[in-house]
Amino acid sequence: MDDAKPVEIDLAGKTVTLVPTGEAALAISDAADGLAPAMAAISRLSVKAMAMVINAGAGLKGAEARSTAEAVAASNLVELSGKLSDYVAALCNGGRPFKGA
Repeated sequence: MDDAKPVEIDLAGKTVTLVPTGEAALAISDAADGLAPAMAAISRLSVKAMAMVINAGAGLKGAEARSTAEAVAASNLVELSGKLSDYVAALCNGGRPFKGA
């Protein structure tokens, strides 16, 4: 994912950078049983799925990762879902922003 373009999101007043990496793609795919199910969960506004994607993309672990779901729940989920969908789409496209047909 050499041409990867990070995606920045606002979470609880902090800017969080999601980096499209192979490690993040694998973590999300494993947790959601594929990248397509992860996208579907994001579109259903699943707080748990959104937090999982953020943790994988930002490399958050431990206490920092545990607080992500609360921050997601306090966010504008509709706005956040668009950016997270773009991020997962980029993972599906080798880390590059997806340009639809």
